[in-house]
Amino acid sequence: MDTVAIAWRYASAYTEVAFLRDKFIKKPIVLRLTNSTLQVLNLPPASLELRSVSRQTLVFDICRKRWVRLTPEEWVRQHWVHYLTNNLGISKSLIKVEQSISEGVKAFRADIVVYAAATLTPYLIVECKAAHAAIDEAVLQQVLHYQHHVAAQALAISNGLQHIFFEKTAAGTMQPVQLLSIMRDKMT
Repeated sequence: MDTVAIAWRYASAYTEVAFLRDKFIKKPIVLRLTNSTLQVLNLPPASLELRSVSRQTLVFDICRKRWVRLTPEEWVRQHWVHYLTNNLGISKSLIKVEQSISEGVKAFRADIVVYAAATLTPYLIVECKAAHAAIDEAVLQQVLHYQHHVAAQALAISNGLQHIFFEKTAAGTMQPVQLLSIMRDKMT
């Protein structure tokens, strides 16, 4: 192995941790992760690759193809990325993580933007929050602001435990829905 890493398979009732060894270190590296980081989420299991650098836990983002700091919000974001790719079959090339949105001199970042394969236009914006964060009016206004600039067909707001979905109607308004159409299609 060229890097110090932990391959981690997260499951609903347990966590299997396989330790990989660095070619320079002859003993396993143990990462200390807090319970808040490891919050059990209302999302399918995700295989996340983690490593520790300078006392920080990093997770490999499969879409950005780089290591990022593991925060409670990143924990939720990475579970969503893996859900979109592994469970819904969306290509990683159609998913942009922390997509920059410009508004004059201000710039914002949408957590996840999924593009439609046929048209390469934004289909879905996913706004992720940490599991302990409430999904309130301010979060809804934040994602609606992103939608105004990106013009996506669907929205998802999630803290990993609670998920709220919206889809654009024929009249062009955003309507709350139980499941997004791409989720319903996978269930039938």
